[in-house]
Formats: sequence, structure tokens, C-alpha cells
Amino acid sequence: MSNSSLRIILRVGVLLVAIAVLAATTGCGSRAFPRGVFHPTGEPSKYMELMADGTIVLSERYGTGVSPTEIVRGKYRVSGNQVVFEGGTYCEGQDGTYTWSFDGKALKFTLVSDSCYDRQSTFVGTEFLKE
Repeated sequence: MSNSSLRIILRVGVLLVAIAVLAATTGCGSRAFPRGVFHPTGEPSKYMELMADGTIVLSERYGTGVSPTEIVRGKYRVSGNQVVFEGGTYCEGQDGTYTWSFDGKALKFTLVSDSCYDRQSTFVGTEFLKE
């Protein structure tokens, strides 16, 4: 094999490694944090709204034809595959960090660290379906 053939093989190998690393760190494509309205699986009267300005609102509808009642309001910020929920109605002064995944339909959170039990019980093990 000639030196030029070895260089081509080496370049292709380096390119394939770079593509594999990029795919592993970005999830093969655009992975923007989803925003909008979500419902916890099996609980259609409950809502989670993730707004573009970093506000999160959890609400519940108490009866048919009734507007949802706001239960919790807080802020969030996203960095890569992590989301930090900042304080909020029941977790004042306590931030919680979670990783997130979204398959185009269901948003899931995995606990990294959070000392607020109310927030943990809302997010851990719950699948939120996009409306």
C-alpha cells in the first residue's frame, strides 16, 4: 500500500471517529429543549407549560369546561441535556438539576440533584406528553 493510500485511510478513520463523537454528544440531529404544553401520562387534567422565556407553570383543571388553575410557577434554564429548575412556589430557594430526553412525543426528566421533594415527586418517573 502506498503512503497516499494510508493517508486517505487515516483521514477517513479520523472523520468517522469525529462523526461518532458528534453523534454521541448531540443525539444525531437538533436536540433543542422542547417548549409548549405537556400532560403527565394518565393525568389529562394536569398541565405543564414550558415557556420560551424560561418560565414553567404547572396547573390543573378542576372540572370540565373550567380553565386550569395555576398551582406552581417557577423558572428554568437549559444547558445541553441538563435543565435546572430554579426555586418555584413550593421549592423557594432550592434549585433542582435534571437531565432531559424528548423523543418528539414524550419528555422525561432524570434526577441529577434536587433537595425539593415536591419537585422530585412531580418529575421523577413521569412521562410528559406534548399537547
